[in-house]
Amino acid sequence: MVRNGFHTLIRSEKGQALVEFALVIPLFLLLLFGVFDFGRIMWNELTISAASRDAARYASLGATDTQIDAVVVSDCPFLIPSQLAITVSPASGERIPGNPVTVTVSYPVAIDPFLFTFLPAKINLTAQTTMRME
Repeated sequence: MVRNGFHTLIRSEKGQALVEFALVIPLFLLLLFGVFDFGRIMWNELTISAASRDAARYASLGATDTQIDAVVVSDCPFLIPSQLAITVSPASGERIPGNPVTVTVSYPVAIDPFLFTFLPAKINLTAQTTMRME
C-alpha cells in the first residue's frame, strides 16, 4: 500500500511546469531587458548622428557656433542638453567657403549596471560629420 503511494508521488508531474518556468524566467527577463537597453543605446546613437548631420549642414551655410549648438539641442529633445558635448572645427571666424567644416557631437549613455556588470557605467557615444563650406 505504501509502495503504490510512493510510485505515484514520484510519477506525479503537477509542479513540473512551475519549476521549469522558475528556471527559465530569469534568463528570459535578462535577455528582454538587455534588448531594451541595447535599443535605447542605439536610439541615442541615431539621434546624435542625425543632429550632427543637421548641424554640419547648417554650419556649411555659415552659421555661428551658438546657432549650431542650438540646432543640435533642438534635434535632441529627449537627451539632456547639458550632457551634449558639441565641437565645431574650424572655429566660427576661421571658416572659408570651399573648406570643410566638422561637427562632432558626444553624449554619455548610462548602462544598466544590474544587467551588464562587465561593462563600464557609461558609454560615450560620438557622431562626427564633415561637410564643405558653401
